[in-house]
Amino acid sequence: MMRKITPCIFEKGCSSLYSAKYQSPIGTLHLIFRNERLINLSFTEESASIWMKSVLREALPDEKPLPQELARELDAYFRGKRVPLKWDLELIGTDFQRRVWGALLEIPYGTTATYKDIGEKCRCRGYRAVGNAIGANPIAIIVPCHRVVGASGLGGFSGGLNVKRFLLELEGALSPPMHHA
Repeated sequence: MMRKITPCIFEKGCSSLYSAKYQSPIGTLHLIFRNERLINLSFTEESASIWMKSVLREALPDEKPLPQELARELDAYFRGKRVPLKWDLELIGTDFQRRVWGALLEIPYGTTATYKDIGEKCRCRGYRAVGNAIGANPIAIIVPCHRVVGASGLGGFSGGLNVKRFLLELEGALSPPMHHA
């Protein structure tokens, strides 16, 4: 099954919203769905709530159980399995943001790209604008902003650099640090 990505321009009141939680090795992930499409994956409930209020102008929706198919996909991902996460997404943002997020979806598992690479792919030389769009990514992990690194280091990450490092190591894109006895 191919992932379906639905572009969205700020609609309100005509949809079925709910939230769910997933217990991962990096902590509880907070997911928000609209009409069965994933619209947000945040590292904290507070971040998910802030996103809902700022983007959809609504409170965090009621919680339901996480759909089993997505739970299985996330379980496999966190076991280090190279499985494509196929859940339908709805990317809510500006045209430019969605273009940048689309470029993130093209970064292969187990690899990284630089902010400059993403800018060139989007035909944008304003790398700060690219970085801001990446930072506004509403669907962490599945839209793999953690795979974007700076020219001379890891760069930033909304979940924190330890989480970014964990995800890149899990995917084999970054070697774990050597531990000396």
